[in-house]
Amino acid sequence: MSKVSIVVPSYNESGNVINLVEQICPPDINGSVFNITDAVGQKDVNTALLILNNLIIMKEPTQRIRFMLMRHLKHLICAKELNDQTQIASRLKVQPFVAKKLLSQSSRFNLNTLIMLFQECVKEDGEIKHGNLDDRKSLESFIVLACGQ
Repeated sequence: MSKVSIVVPSYNESGNVINLVEQICPPDINGSVFNITDAVGQKDVNTALLILNNLIIMKEPTQRIRFMLMRHLKHLICAKELNDQTQIASRLKVQPFVAKKLLSQSSRFNLNTLIMLFQECVKEDGEIKHGNLDDRKSLESFIVLACGQ
């Protein structure tokens, strides 16, 4: 709290600390992709698009966001197939808490939907690289599509 008050002298104890920290600190892309996936799993398109927009505002390259999203979808497919936290951690070489989160997120989707979303993401990536799609609009439409599944 004292560090926050040094950065923001006008901060008072009744303020919302989480909002203040989110405004001061840049988002973590890994955590943000997890949050986008959480929102998609809950069919909350507004939250997912807001997180995406915040990443873009913070100058996170859209190509990196797409790469992380594709990687995360691949991990969700593996988690869905393995269906065991220990095996997920071992096979994907992730921390146990990450494996637990992957298992939880994968339970919100059926396997065919995850595969379809991954294939769509790969297809759109190719279209962007050939100049046929705008990267940001493609990410936004992908999120809308994913929330509709």
